[in-house]
Amino acid sequence: MKHSRAIPLLILLMTTFWTGCVTHTLFVDLSSCGVIRYILEGDSLDVYDGRIPHPRGDAWTLADRSSGMSADSSMTILLDYRAPLLERVVHPLAPRSKEGWIEVDQQKGIFVHRKTLRVSFPSWDVRERFGDPEDFIPEEVRQLEAIGADTLLSESRQTELKRLKAKGMQKGAAQRYLKQEQALVHAWYDDRGLALPDSVMGDALGRFSAILQAYLITLRDDDPLDVSLEWYSDLKETMVIAAVEATGGEREWFSAASDSLELAYKSWVDLEDDAIEVRVLMPNWRVSTNADTISGDTLIWELDRELFADSTVYLSAIGYDPVPVTWVIALLLVGFGLGRLLLRIRRKRSLPSND
Repeated sequence: MKHSRAIPLLILLMTTFWTGCVTHTLFVDLSSCGVIRYILEGDSLDVYDGRIPHPRGDAWTLADRSSGMSADSSMTILLDYRAPLLERVVHPLAPRSKEGWIEVDQQKGIFVHRKTLRVSFPSWDVRERFGDPEDFIPEEVRQLEAIGADTLLSESRQTELKRLKAKGMQKGAAQRYLKQEQALVHAWYDDRGLALPDSVMGDALGRFSAILQAYLITLRDDDPLDVSLEWYSDLKETMVIAAVEATGGEREWFSAASDSLELAYKSWVDLEDDAIEVRVLMPNWRVSTNADTISGDTLIWELDRELFADSTVYLSAIGYDPVPVTWVIALLLVGFGLGRLLLRIRRKRSLPSND
């Protein structure tokens, strides 16, 4: 790859202009500058709503902050965080209970110097932690996604299918709150290093399920299309009480833990409309990588949140550079050896024959 010494600011701030609420750009400079940048840009309300984690730790500093107005007259914020290129740096694009990291390893060989980059995006364990509403969507609802559905399906049929989908989403929301109750009880025992008795979990779920079923009954007379799935404020107290009564734990602890679990879910939901891009400047002679695209010396990955919904994603790149001095010495030695060999052959040929 062509070696580049300059890093234009335009390249640093360049992102994929998707229609997301917030754009996350992670830039790793593996040239002689050696710096990592995390650029967060979007509506100020989204950036500061507490759901998007910002870089933390001694390695990161907020190097620049600017604001402006978007086309719809809302205020936009650009935050530019920077960190030195260490062996491992933790980045914020991960669930709050886990760490995503940027890892750089440099090895200097006799003939080749090798630089290895790995970036991890840990799994959010979405199905395990929140369930999947799609499990409750009837197959016939897929007709709405077919090409030409707007014209092939009557308006009444479209509305009927949308109601079926909305009912399925309600069942999915109920499953999520049951999983949240489970997570609360698990967290209480895990926090204390204790084994969780099956009877305790069954007791907690039994108590909360009864309240949840009663809550769902109150929604039956409402049009599913008009029902919000934001039930947390209505169900939080019953979740906490069920966990407290089943475990004998502290109400304040469960209340805080419940808020934390809900925040984790909201953080995942917010990523749905966000743009996530990783750019790596790697001006090496040869590069091996799983990047989506390569532009000059820049490797580019464009990530969708579904990639790390239930599995950890690793980005990788290896750059190789020959050691000029070593190669020159090696070539001189090879040349010297070949010269001596040719000289011997020539001398043998010049000796008189015994005949």
